[in-house]
Amino acid sequence: MASIDIDAGQQQVIGWDDLDKRKLYVIGPAFSLGVRALLYPPMLIKTRLQVQNCAYNGTADAFRQVVKQEGFRALYKGFPTNCIGLGVGQVYITTYEVSRKHAAKFGLSHGWMNFVAGAAASTVSQCFIVPIDVVTQLQMVQGQGGHASSGAPTVRTASPSTASQPVSPSKQEQRRLLHTDAVRQPGAALPEMQQQQQLPNKSGSSTVQSTTGGGAAAQSSSTPQVQTARQIAAHLYRTEGVRGLYRGYFASILTYVPSSAIWWASYGVLYSYTQSASALSSVPTPLVHAACGSSAGLVASLTTNPLDVVRTCMQVEGSRSGWAVVQRLWREDGHRWMARGVMARIMSAVPAGAVIITSYETVKRLCIRTS
Repeated sequence: MASIDIDAGQQQVIGWDDLDKRKLYVIGPAFSLGVRALLYPPMLIKTRLQVQNCAYNGTADAFRQVVKQEGFRALYKGFPTNCIGLGVGQVYITTYEVSRKHAAKFGLSHGWMNFVAGAAASTVSQCFIVPIDVVTQLQMVQGQGGHASSGAPTVRTASPSTASQPVSPSKQEQRRLLHTDAVRQPGAALPEMQQQQQLPNKSGSSTVQSTTGGGAAAQSSSTPQVQTARQIAAHLYRTEGVRGLYRGYFASILTYVPSSAIWWASYGVLYSYTQSASALSSVPTPLVHAACGSSAGLVASLTTNPLDVVRTCMQVEGSRSGWAVVQRLWREDGHRWMARGVMARIMSAVPAGAVIITSYETVKRLCIRTS
């Protein structure tokens, strides 16, 4: 068996040179698929809460409303598209392990080696994962069964109780609302498919009626159409070019690079501590990995959630200005916007940290190279 470096404690540290790469690239994605399937629903709820906070009364209500109005399968909207990222996951791991190997040459502590390697891995992987994230998130917020994104307009028929209360958002807000309505009802705002007309009602106010083709009435917002990943990607490319597929790229870099660095650094520091603590010497290694991974996930989630909120809003709403998104979020929720979706994110990140690192360490041990 190939030589394996020994950490300051008793546990073995399996390095990049100790791994059978063919095994790693087969077993790794298989484990990753199971982990994604387990953790995807909280990711979907987190995305909806960050973009459409006013539509739900907390994390539990969001879960309940999605299942009640759209069915259990709605918790996996965009999951097949997200699974394209399995290949990107191998790019991430490869970059992490190679970067950590080279960082060790500078005599860095395990915490700093992990920090540098985690940042490098995320920087490289974002070049590939952002288009997948953009399409996946647009699928996540489709067909909400009556729930709109934050302030998104809905197509309604005028009634005596509502006709006398017209809403007149600013022009800038109208543009944003129309865009998020297009996300909620993909295809509804495509200029070649549909246009909106204002029709007077009996009270003299106006209502919005959507027409398509020869002027036939379109479906109301209560029955939104759902587009496939291919249709969404094609529309983004047709209307915005490659930039449409890389919405919020720099916001993703500013979110995931520090998040990845903080996660791996926290894990490295915590794991090193457990190896030096004699009271924990009898604890099974998988439990140590799980506890350190969960704690690292909690730290990374809490420290980077505001950045994640801005990134999600930019990618779903199509905004090109992170500062403009921050200003709007502040007007809507004050400082509370920084905690949007944080519980759902923790619900995803904490178990994910335990499952991912335990699975990864297991995969590494299964992929140890033999002479």
